[in-house]
Amino acid sequence: MASAGSRPGTRGQTAPLGVALVFAVMIVTTTAVVAFGSDAIGTTQDRLDLERTEKSMTQLKSRAAMVALGRSGAQRVTLPSTGPNGYRVNEGAGWMNVSYRNTSSGETKTVFNETMGEVVYAAEGGDRIAYQGGGLWRGTRENGSLMVSPPEFHYRDATITLPLVTVSGDPAVGNSVRITRNRSTQYYPNTTRDGNFTNPLRDGKMTVTVQSDYYRGWGQYFETRTGGDVRYDHANDRVTLLLTVPADYPSLEAGVVSGSPGSTLTVDNNVVMDSYNSSVGPYAGGGSSTKVVVAGDLVVEKGEIYGNVEVGGDMAFDHNNGRLYDGNISYGGGYSQKKPNNWQPGPNNWKNDNASVSAPDSVAGVIGDRGDALRDPADNDNDTTPVVDAGTIDYGALGPSDEATLSDGDYHLSQLDVPNGKTLTLDTSGGDIDIYVENDLSIDRGEIEVTGPSRVNVYLEGDAFVEGQNGNAEISTPGDDSTQFWLYMNPDRRIEFGSKFSVTGVVYGPGQGPNEGVDLVLTAASSGNEIKGAFVGGATTINNVAFHYDEALANADTVEQNSQIPAVTYVHASTNDVNVTAG
Repeated sequence: MASAGSRPGTRGQTAPLGVALVFAVMIVTTTAVVAFGSDAIGTTQDRLDLERTEKSMTQLKSRAAMVALGRSGAQRVTLPSTGPNGYRVNEGAGWMNVSYRNTSSGETKTVFNETMGEVVYAAEGGDRIAYQGGGLWRGTRENGSLMVSPPEFHYRDATITLPLVTVSGDPAVGNSVRITRNRSTQYYPNTTRDGNFTNPLRDGKMTVTVQSDYYRGWGQYFETRTGGDVRYDHANDRVTLLLTVPADYPSLEAGVVSGSPGSTLTVDNNVVMDSYNSSVGPYAGGGSSTKVVVAGDLVVEKGEIYGNVEVGGDMAFDHNNGRLYDGNISYGGGYSQKKPNNWQPGPNNWKNDNASVSAPDSVAGVIGDRGDALRDPADNDNDTTPVVDAGTIDYGALGPSDEATLSDGDYHLSQLDVPNGKTLTLDTSGGDIDIYVENDLSIDRGEIEVTGPSRVNVYLEGDAFVEGQNGNAEISTPGDDSTQFWLYMNPDRRIEFGSKFSVTGVVYGPGQGPNEGVDLVLTAASSGNEIKGAFVGGATTINNVAFHYDEALANADTVEQNSQIPAVTYVHASTNDVNVTAG
């Protein structure tokens, strides 16, 4: 009998509903377990397939290198069975460009620009294992690409060894492939081309650019193995490795280094060339030994040279009053003198036709690189001082004054002017000062005064003009130390000196290509002008000036390299194509 308040039939429905609910829960749970288990099993299977494929592709890489580099005529590799995508050869996948730009000539040469191709396995989940460029890469959905095994690219002791392996063959290959050699082309050192690619390299930049689905992996390899400047172009799946080619900037062991083969330097009226050593003391009078180096011909008219001359071409005394005291004469062409006393040698001096003169490399690339490095306001110190305003020197920035002071740091100026009666003090007490000047430098009866113990480097794109007044020191340094002021100039520019000037420092503008070097123009009509330090450029006539070579320059760095980019001097580069077919 049913209890009070209960409905007839209720107890009879409860048991079947409970059983149905239990079955429903079991079905849902089982389905979930099957679904999640299937995913887990599938993920594990994909991972195991990739690992197995990776091992087999590593073997393919090793066998392909043997064939590509000539250690075997042919090789076979068995690859594991795969899903429906299989293994494929993509002949057009990716490329590598190797180029070299010579700073002195301004010429860029493409060493090679080759399509690399690939042998690739694509898994069901979208990951890929690819043999490309001699390396093994893994493309993933999460990380883009990773290196599995390195390519045939080695950088050590400023030497690149790059036997690039490229791939050709049938688009579809089975589980067994045959590898044969197609061709091999040697680029550095040159053996089969036209002689343009020779070691060692000089003065420039080398770039290695890779376009690839695996460019991130390539970039990581470049960063790890070279420490070079690696730049990514993500929009185009590219990465570029930049290496510098060291230039030849020998120490300055001469007061004048001039010209190029075929040029002529004439030493004319009211010229005295001698030396001093600022590490011992300031210039205190002449007579000590200097050196003059001329790549072309040297003609001595009425000047006096105390020291040695080295002349790549002809050496001639064309006037009775031309003098060379206590020095050696080395020449590469002919020799002549007007009178016996043109050359007044000491007891140990000599004359010989044994000269071999090679000019130092241009600093055009150094100037351009420094400008690029300091162009961004965030990379220079212009905003740290009120003295620099809109890229120029403001002599009234600190109130009415004829003076302005720059302290240690890096500056990017549009022009550098020191007007009449103004003084620009370059205070190096806290360290070096680097100044890049986009246009001209002009000192018009003003003065640049270097103070402190450190160095000033001026990188000038334009021309320079120095006009003196009553022998004022237009550029001065403590103790006549010329190693503290360096003016770097392009070889197609000129530096013009007026009258009554005194300059301490180095003007450095060696030749490049057809340019013999920065043109030295002396317009003074009388003596009383002097340069303490050195000049490197393309002088044609020197008159009415005293050149006092500072022997301390022989122990100074001619060019301070600011770049942290690793250097490359020797390159061994080739392309080696292998054919991959079913077999």
